[in-house]
Amino acid sequence: MPPPSAERQLEFLAKLQRLFTEGDFTATYKFALLMALAELAVEMGQDSGDDLLLPQRAIARKFIELYWQQTAPYCRQRGEGDESGLLSQNLGAQAAVVTAIAKFRRQHPAATIRTAESQAGFAELVRTSRRRVRAQPITYLQNLGGRPDPFLYAVERGAVRLLPGVAYCLRRFQPLANQLARSHWDPTHQGQPEELRPPR
Repeated sequence: MPPPSAERQLEFLAKLQRLFTEGDFTATYKFALLMALAELAVEMGQDSGDDLLLPQRAIARKFIELYWQQTAPYCRQRGEGDESGLLSQNLGAQAAVVTAIAKFRRQHPAATIRTAESQAGFAELVRTSRRRVRAQPITYLQNLGGRPDPFLYAVERGAVRLLPGVAYCLRRFQPLANQLARSHWDPTHQGQPEELRPPR
């Protein structure tokens, strides 16, 4: 299938902008999902208008990469002493993926994102991330103005299928998509609590 026309690409960008202005972002999962889809489109897609099947396991692994640095403990002042904590990624309870990664890192303190795959428990970490990604951002990312608007992908068993033309647009506009996601993840752009930080 040929690449989408210039008009279709402009329509895609307009929808992407609506995603940030009309989407419900009470946690950082949706930002991470958009960044993961864009990065996987670059890694796995082609410069054509074809659809692209992305396994949920691959998306889950991208989530782990994006949140890895966010799970490094930091020291915060609490009363008369210091307490180690994690940056919050949710306006409510801590994000489950962040909690799972933090637990894994405590069990393997010397592991890096490059060496984590060889450690015991990494497969379970991917499964946990996959379950959460499937239950939350994959289901709700494409809600615009309170209504479903599936312009990016269709959900299939164990995967999401980027719709025709979407992989091409994500590949072409990946720097812009990442910039938008990171800037909205940054609390200085959304008035969010200071703990909601974008990955660097």
